[in-house]
Amino acid sequence: MPYSEREIIFNRGIVKFLQEMKKINAIPTFYKISKKYGIAVILLKPALEKMVKDYNKRWDIAKTILNNDAEHKTVIFLLMFSSDYELSEDTKNSIKMYFLRKGIASETTQLSSREIAIALNMETYIKHINRELQKKLVNVKTKAEYVPEEIILMIHFWTGSKPSFLQLGDLVK
Repeated sequence: MPYSEREIIFNRGIVKFLQEMKKINAIPTFYKISKKYGIAVILLKPALEKMVKDYNKRWDIAKTILNNDAEHKTVIFLLMFSSDYELSEDTKNSIKMYFLRKGIASETTQLSSREIAIALNMETYIKHINRELQKKLVNVKTKAEYVPEEIILMIHFWTGSKPSFLQLGDLVK
């Protein structure tokens, strides 16, 4: 049976990609729509929270608040310290490089002596995820979309020719 005739749900690249999403704490769900077409819905919020938590282990953080700026496709973490903390340029660069290694452009700002904000650009993260996904896939076409209101990534997968019911220009953005 030709590769394009196999069911989409058994594609090794897709299965491996979904497993890797689970490893970084994202929550992927795959919906098989037809034999050759499926949609992965990936909740990114838990993965982002884990990244910030892992980086913040070295600090005395009293509280972390996540704000979602859907209009600018940015997720902002407010970190509140239990004592005064001065953010140095080296620390700003360290934070920037930490997230850049994970595919996310970020900006860090000191709001007060006890608060800093880390803004994460989700467009760069989606591009990074999509590049990593493309490396794993064989004979599968994709269309990735970010839903900023919910911090969700939707990826449409299909094999063979494009399904007639899939009009990429008409998909929800």
